[in-house]
Amino acid sequence: MNVLVTGGLGFVGSAVVQELRQANHRVTILTRRAVSGHSSSEITLVQGDVTVADGVNHLINKEGFDGICHLAGLTGIRDSFARPANFFDVNVGGTVNLLKAVRTRYDRTGIATPIVFASSRAVYADTFDMPVSEAHPATPTTPYGLTKRVVEQLLGFESSLKVTGAVALRCFNISGGAPGIVDTDTQRLIPRLVGALAGNLPPPPLASGRSQLDLVHVIDVGRAFAKALDHAAPGDFHIYNVGSGATTSLEEVISLLEHSAGRMIPRGTGVSVKYSNYGAVAADISMIRDDLGWAPTLDVQTIMHDAWTYAEAGSSQRESLL
Repeated sequence: MNVLVTGGLGFVGSAVVQELRQANHRVTILTRRAVSGHSSSEITLVQGDVTVADGVNHLINKEGFDGICHLAGLTGIRDSFARPANFFDVNVGGTVNLLKAVRTRYDRTGIATPIVFASSRAVYADTFDMPVSEAHPATPTTPYGLTKRVVEQLLGFESSLKVTGAVALRCFNISGGAPGIVDTDTQRLIPRLVGALAGNLPPPPLASGRSQLDLVHVIDVGRAFAKALDHAAPGDFHIYNVGSGATTSLEEVISLLEHSAGRMIPRGTGVSVKYSNYGAVAADISMIRDDLGWAPTLDVQTIMHDAWTYAEAGSSQRESLL
């Protein structure tokens, strides 16, 4: 297959590209980064932005992709409250441009283009029901979560017209790492903890108590995208949770990171809203297991080990995957 991956140089996008390559798919990455001199026989890098409609339309209708993995977008719940319009512009507006281009191709050729979309557990409101299935009400309480839900609905409508066949993957807390695949966003909890372990960042103030995380390895998430793309059929729309099905306490996360690093994380003081609002939510992953045959293969010990090991090794250069 000839596959377009938007946001394919990001943390999760890099894992998706790796899995697609291992399945012998040809990959084109749409990225806002400078890409001069980094294409290969298996991967083509195209500099562009999903918010630029003409560029997206030209690329999709020129290349005639067999499928699209759509990961480009703004992330961060806290940032979305500070800049809600920006989040809608990029996350929703960028997807609208993508769908318009797919529709243009369909009208011209009659070919539907499958799409796998990176959604989020943020579409769910806070709940004490565990595990959370896809049937749980999707009533997001954050601008970020709302953008993800709106895109899901758009994909559902377009799929009903057979312009596409789409799968939305509601990913829970993604972490871990691999050669060339490192989460460098220190606004997220685990990269911030890794930075504190390495002595590069001050320790974050952490809240104790109910904070629990359903952690899933980034490589397992990449596998989920590859499997979903194989099952995306014109006219169909499916939503799946992607997580571990269990929760890990914040205290255990810290302990596992400290064990991997062989040192202690300096403790910050106070309560941080930024890092204390995870709740205790685990994903019900029975549907993706039954439909796609996907289940996580890497446990929380491996996730934390890899989050530390590959960040400490300085493996953040995407070129190692090319």
